[in-house]
Amino acid sequence: MKRIKILLVDDNKSLSFGLKEYLQDYNMNVSIVNSAEKAFEKYKIDEFDVIIVDLRLPGMNGEDFILSCERKYNNLKYIIYTGSSDYTLKKELKNSANLSKNIIKKPLNGFKKIKKEIDSLIGDSDNCD
Repeated sequence: MKRIKILLVDDNKSLSFGLKEYLQDYNMNVSIVNSAEKAFEKYKIDEFDVIIVDLRLPGMNGEDFILSCERKYNNLKYIIYTGSSDYTLKKELKNSANLSKNIIKKPLNGFKKIKKEIDSLIGDSDNCD
């Protein structure tokens, strides 16, 4: 079975490391960066299956990051992961076939919801709980 590669783009260190540990328990390979700019650099040296993106990032915001990536990389999948309780998808993002339509809200009471979204995007029923 192929190991799913995740890039987590979030400037909240404690939450990021907790999510990384959880996903690694399911044999996922998780890398963390704290900005969109660092995510672009990371993608130049490694490829990922799913990018989990916070909206509020230093520098480029998460929405602009996803839109920019979609123009460059066709096969990437995205999950928006935000602390904004009233967030709704931008018009430009609503038509994206590679973006989960389920917005994951912080704080999470558990990480199962985000793992379920990864499995759904990848189509990996063997990797489900």
